[in-house]
Amino acid sequence: MTEETVTQPSNSEPIDINAAVALYVELRDQKAAIAAKAKEESKPYNEGLERLEGVLLQALEGQGARSVATPSGTVYRRAERSATIKDKKAFREYVIANGKFDLLDWKANKVQVFDHIEETKEAVPGVNTSAFMTVGVRRGTEQESNDE
Repeated sequence: MTEETVTQPSNSEPIDINAAVALYVELRDQKAAIAAKAKEESKPYNEGLERLEGVLLQALEGQGARSVATPSGTVYRRAERSATIKDKKAFREYVIANGKFDLLDWKANKVQVFDHIEETKEAVPGVNTSAFMTVGVRRGTEQESNDE
């Protein structure tokens, strides 16, 4: 048995790892090509939708209306909001100094949590952890030269 051939635990027939990796890379490339094509093909539709949104928003504002119902559907104004951190240190200091912890979305930092567990051999209270194995696949040098 070579390094490229293994036996699956549930099947007694060996598989050719090289062939499986080649197929994986091919399928991943095809999926990316389909996604890129769809993104490209949808550009004019997205641009048209953006222009129409501008026209409709202007019409609503011109009428002083929050919404307008038509036989084809209802158009309405909605506020989109964004809050991004431009200075992490200033934000952190403000939150801590003023006890404004409700300005935060709390989540566990998985890297730090697992580092803590490894260092202390103790779980972090209130945090569920799980780890699982998966595979990654990189394109081989043979395939890179074939792509040129």
